[in-house]
Amino acid sequence: MSTSSQNVFDCVARDIFFITTSKEPLSPSQSPLIYVEDVASGVDTSSGLTANLLAEAVLERLLLPDPGAFVVPLTNRVPPEIIEVKLVAYLFDSWQRLQVYEAKLTPDERAEVESIIVRNVATGLLQKELHPTQNIPLQILWLLCEQTFEECITFMASLTKYIFAEEGEQGLSSSINLVLNNLFHEAAKSNLMTTNFQNLLRATLVIVKCNPICATSVVNHKLGELTLGSSWNGTLLGKLLGLSFVPKAFGQDNDIFREVVSEPSLMATREGMVRQNTKALLDGLHSIFEAILRSSAGNRALCLKWLWGCVEANVSRAKLMSAYAGLAANGLDMMNTISDGFALNLELLVLRLCEPFCNPPNCADEHSFNPKILTIDPSFCAVESGQFCRAKLFDDTCLMPAELDAEGNKIKRVHSKSFTFITECFFLAQKTVEIGSKSCKNRLKSLMHEAGGVEELITQGALPQQEREMARNGLERLTAHILCYRTLLSDPTFIELSSKLHSAAAHWIVQVLLDEVPYSDKRSNFAPGIKRDVTFPLPGEEFDINRPARTMQYVPESVVSNLKSFITMAPTNYPEVLENTWLTWPIFTMVVALMGSPCRVKNPHLRGGLARIVESLLPWQKGEDEMLMQRRMLNLPDVSKYQRERLFADHPFRLELVEAIVSVFVGIEVTGQDHFEQKFQYRMPLYSILNHIWKSTEYIDRFRELAAYAEQNIESSNPPVFLRFSNLLINDSVFLLDEAILQMAKLRKLQAEKDTNAWENLPEAQRRENMRNLEMIGRIARFHNIMSRDTISILQTVTSRIHSLFCHPTMVDRLAAMLNYFVVRLTGPKSKELKVSNMKECAFEPGNLVIDISKIYINLGDSEEFCAAVSRDGRSYSGQLFPRAQNVLSRVGGGDLLSDLHNIAQKVAKHAVQQSIEDELLAEAPDEFLDPITAAIMIDPVILPSSGVSIDRAVIARHLLSDQIDPFNRSPLTMEQVKPNNELREKIQAWIAEKEANAPSSPSQD
Repeated sequence: MSTSSQNVFDCVARDIFFITTSKEPLSPSQSPLIYVEDVASGVDTSSGLTANLLAEAVLERLLLPDPGAFVVPLTNRVPPEIIEVKLVAYLFDSWQRLQVYEAKLTPDERAEVESIIVRNVATGLLQKELHPTQNIPLQILWLLCEQTFEECITFMASLTKYIFAEEGEQGLSSSINLVLNNLFHEAAKSNLMTTNFQNLLRATLVIVKCNPICATSVVNHKLGELTLGSSWNGTLLGKLLGLSFVPKAFGQDNDIFREVVSEPSLMATREGMVRQNTKALLDGLHSIFEAILRSSAGNRALCLKWLWGCVEANVSRAKLMSAYAGLAANGLDMMNTISDGFALNLELLVLRLCEPFCNPPNCADEHSFNPKILTIDPSFCAVESGQFCRAKLFDDTCLMPAELDAEGNKIKRVHSKSFTFITECFFLAQKTVEIGSKSCKNRLKSLMHEAGGVEELITQGALPQQEREMARNGLERLTAHILCYRTLLSDPTFIELSSKLHSAAAHWIVQVLLDEVPYSDKRSNFAPGIKRDVTFPLPGEEFDINRPARTMQYVPESVVSNLKSFITMAPTNYPEVLENTWLTWPIFTMVVALMGSPCRVKNPHLRGGLARIVESLLPWQKGEDEMLMQRRMLNLPDVSKYQRERLFADHPFRLELVEAIVSVFVGIEVTGQDHFEQKFQYRMPLYSILNHIWKSTEYIDRFRELAAYAEQNIESSNPPVFLRFSNLLINDSVFLLDEAILQMAKLRKLQAEKDTNAWENLPEAQRRENMRNLEMIGRIARFHNIMSRDTISILQTVTSRIHSLFCHPTMVDRLAAMLNYFVVRLTGPKSKELKVSNMKECAFEPGNLVIDISKIYINLGDSEEFCAAVSRDGRSYSGQLFPRAQNVLSRVGGGDLLSDLHNIAQKVAKHAVQQSIEDELLAEAPDEFLDPITAAIMIDPVILPSSGVSIDRAVIARHLLSDQIDPFNRSPLTMEQVKPNNELREKIQAWIAEKEANAPSSPSQD
């Protein structure tokens, strides 16, 4: 179409705005137009519309209450776009037509027409009284929701540019806030069950991208004074982040999964819908926040401040009370903090922001990592004030404590003056994991525990009908919540993003550990900077194994505990991830490095927890059969174990695991009496690891090297770690099995009272108390039975290949006495006291214990010193010891051990005869010759420096393995400090020689 300059605006009026100043049609085929009467009266028909008159005509059209009343020519068929009443829709349609208008318009003319459109939208937005019946901000919002993204961006960029030019930054911010207010209210009504949330996300993205000032307004919208963590729900970004399938308020039903409980066939469909919509939400949120971060340096800082502020306001979600309290306490917690759904979305968002620097460059190379992680500066966690002081990270417990000055005060840690976005984003991700998935996993455990309790009540059948129905209803509600949490926490997107973060974190921790450049004021940046090769011993420890790793004073424990939380949930919920070598290999390296010494990780509880990570990487898991069955019921394929098997067979630092687990086993002992039971729970995964690696000769050889070194240095002032490990195995076996036997005897007594109706005449409250006590004793007995069984089993495993150390004078008497005592208790006349009605439920397996103890006898039976030690145990050894054990073995499937045990019994019997002769010969030894602890004649007396007491060397050496103090005055003591009492030894030897010379010859000597 060709137009002349004098009637160009007439053409634009007709073709773009569908208006005319002529009441009569220009041609019989003219399309319907809206007649603008007032402007028409002032138009010079010879020259037509000018730009100003066109603007007036458009305004008149916009002010018409009923455009349909002004259609020319009159017709019953008027296209809806011609009589459109909504201002924004009409003007945007006009703008769209302008973009494709084929008439020849000069750039200035085209700009003038676009200006008319934009100006009228802006005027309608800024001057509400001009169009009192129309909600212009809401119309703009729906426009952004419904029209194509690219056109919306272009249109809004023109609109905001015009408003900024006319009203300045404040005016633009105020006008865009009108749109954001409507967006906020729509988001508050929205949910993930419909596609409306995606439209709102797109509208938000358009606003963010169209102008940096608009992006600022989005971040600041309804920010105000946020006094509680839950206050962040009331911000615009918070409303979007709060969209979730997890109920926002405590006590709400989860309708999505409630139906699945009664109709399991719906699970796959619901799970797919939940994950698909959650991913769509994440994609939209990531685009919005990424656009804000990229819009300007100021907005990047503002966005990070928003994210950190939200995290800091909700740190209570990560506290122990929040994690482990029951549902009622958790409900109170949810009232004061953001919801679980909000927290999970926030975590997913930040994980996506971390993805560019966490992505492994080559998934096939187990050792490769993204070099960008080398720019992560650990000293970010030491900043105590200023712009980079975030969420009080400086208060977080780090892997190693800060150094102290001469007065015992913490020395302020030096740190960099500025930090990269990558550094902030990495530590932000760690914090979101704490308040997000880590907290939700604990919430899931709480829900499962509560559901188990309710299910047990229903199964027992003791509830009245009405209460039973209420319990069933409650169980359905709990199950629905459990299904929802499981679905979200095992979502493939979440798993992939989390895997990348934790893989990067493992690489980063090792690189920080290897960084030995002095941390001082002279250093401007504390990021690792360059890749360092991993070698053992670690740099700086070649000549000083007790040198603290100073760089670990900057690394929060939470980085490791977050990784542990993710990996330990993998075997039962997402085992496929454990076949990713780019994840498991760096984690294995990190764990071995940190477990290996308390100079790298101070907290013994965290070091103990590291063993759980290694256990989760094992190819075989406890409850493997049940897991396989569950997967097959859900039509899930079996998961390969090839890469996990390869991890323990081919990892370059696999053999370092041996000393690491021994070191941790010993280190756990310092957790103290307050955590006594927890100490043994930490050892459970160590047992699983040891059982797995003991199948390999190269691991066994490394254990034997440690044992040989321990025997060579058995009197060192710093006892070798394997010597302490072996001693603790014996100590634990003694304590656990003794306690298990004690609890079983208590349980039998209580059961007998209950079965003989002794409780029938007691008050109801007393009967309930007795039942609770019976159940508690049963649980305690079960714990000690399991732990003693596994500890004895490990001792049997270790002694199968390591003999000499356990037969050393320092160890052998205690080990022999322990074995003898437990054989007597498990096979002797008093063994009947241990039989209860629910042996299996209590995990009490006396037959298997006798088998393992018999194997230990056989393992060490070639040692004459061991056989002699068994015979000289005056408390438990007798001629009936081994026959009773053999009797039990023949009844519990231990027949293959009978012959070997019989040979041991004969050897021990010979030593017993000789021991009897010696005991009779030396029965009247002077008191000064007797050990003050064992009351046996000393072989190698030594003097303790502080108390001056003389004691047998083997006895004090054994004592110092458990407690490095003088047993008589509790002064610090090491073996290197004791002094040989040569004079006393010579007197003892002379007295023994005299006794032997004067003794009558025995029949065996004749």
